[in-house]
Amino acid sequence: MAFETVAVLGPGLLGGSVGLAVKERGLGEVRFWGRSEEKLLAVREAGFFASVNLKEVLEGVELVILATPVEFYPGLAQQLVAAGGDYVVTDVGSVKGAVAEGAGRLLAEAGIEFVGSHPMAGSEQGGFGAAKADLFAGACCFLCPEEGNLRAGEVQGFWESLGCQVTSIPAREHDQVVARISHLPHILAAVGARVALRNDGEGDCGGGGLVDTTRVAAGNPAMWTGILLGNREAVLAEIAQASRDLEILREHLADSDESGLQHWLSEAKVLRDRLNR
Repeated sequence: MAFETVAVLGPGLLGGSVGLAVKERGLGEVRFWGRSEEKLLAVREAGFFASVNLKEVLEGVELVILATPVEFYPGLAQQLVAAGGDYVVTDVGSVKGAVAEGAGRLLAEAGIEFVGSHPMAGSEQGGFGAAKADLFAGACCFLCPEEGNLRAGEVQGFWESLGCQVTSIPAREHDQVVARISHLPHILAAVGARVALRNDGEGDCGGGGLVDTTRVAAGNPAMWTGILLGNREAVLAEIAQASRDLEILREHLADSDESGLQHWLSEAKVLRDRLNR
């Protein structure tokens, strides 16, 4: 690994999993920063240095990873600029365009290199207690370097050392892709939960399909509010596409169009079968 000492700002699922993965592989030292002493207790019990004092955490580090909700990035960037230090900064956020234009720009203007990252790994569960050392094994990680980045290769090597398959992509293109493959599925899961589970007790009779299709709706609402607002334009475009597709389905049902309905379902099956997982 290119970085011997890493600071993770945010001891949640993704940040915690970074620490556990680095530790398990013997790749270097990971330090954690968090706002709550209570939440840092579990981090210390797992054998990591953890503090609410950011300057203390940053001392001598080579890589800083922003692992809080994305709406906190600008404030953290300002603190990093004030603290100074010779390190590169990356993140795990689900939105890249707004991050590059916000926190990324603040850091770049201060001479601190920022290379946006987004490991496509996670769970509806949150917190350090849900972190896993193998969370990133085999996962896609989007890397969104900006013009002038000199250390993107080192950041890529870091994610690869944790088991990720890294794909470089412009920030705006990233946001369009994840609006389709991550953000819209979360919205549809939430819609499914709101509609299918609106009557108490009925969900207890549901099968695995109900559980599978609504699982991610259990994710942190505050975190997902920030994600969806941060990628609002791309998400709105995908909601419009989903609405058009639902209208086609409604028309097939209203017309008792058996052939059209079967074709609609067959197209969905073909697309899902390509996923191979």
